[in-house]
Amino acid sequence: MSYEKNTDPFFDVKEEIEQNVSTAITLFEIAEGKLEEYGLTKFDIEARQEFIDNTKQKIRDIQTNLANPPKRLKGSSSKIQESNSNNNNNNNNNNNNNGLFNKIRSKSRYEEVIEMENTNFIENESLHQTVLIREQDDQLDSLYGTARNIHEIASSMRSEIDDQNLLLDDLGEHVERSHGRLESVKNKVTWILQHNEEKRSSLCIGILIIVLIILLVLLIAA
Repeated sequence: MSYEKNTDPFFDVKEEIEQNVSTAITLFEIAEGKLEEYGLTKFDIEARQEFIDNTKQKIRDIQTNLANPPKRLKGSSSKIQESNSNNNNNNNNNNNNNGLFNKIRSKSRYEEVIEMENTNFIENESLHQTVLIREQDDQLDSLYGTARNIHEIASSMRSEIDDQNLLLDDLGEHVERSHGRLESVKNKVTWILQHNEEKRSSLCIGILIIVLIILLVLLIAA
């Protein structure tokens, strides 16, 4: 019977390791572009990358071993010796697999630490994003309040401008009425001056005639 993925617990361990490696790669790619923002040094990134590369190589080695898994031949009552030999081979293979399992389990502690660090990193990133969102919400609230105040000021200014326009319209009408009155007064003054000039001219002529008559009388009397 060959090894099957749905029955062999080794595949579960391998898949878990592959998932951890995939998660570490994703976190590495995120952190690599934001070293200063998350307080990571280049040494930290290189150490994580080295761990990822080593884990990948181990998985490739495991996959190579799985490519040619040992086979367990069915024994029969007529081939007891061959069955015993196969059983011994299977026992050796099982021992090797147990050693591989033990080796993987011995490193699970380190992987748990790395996974914990990655989890903490994700939580910190999530907290950082939450803080940024709250700050953006506060800024938006502040902007909304400012916009509302500006709108109120604009409405007040518009009302004031409307009032000023009404006052200007009233002033324009008053100026037009005053201008009409001034024109009427001007016309009256012009008429009066014209008539006064005619009267003065007539008076001057009369006075001159009287003076001439007096002079003639004096000359005749002399």
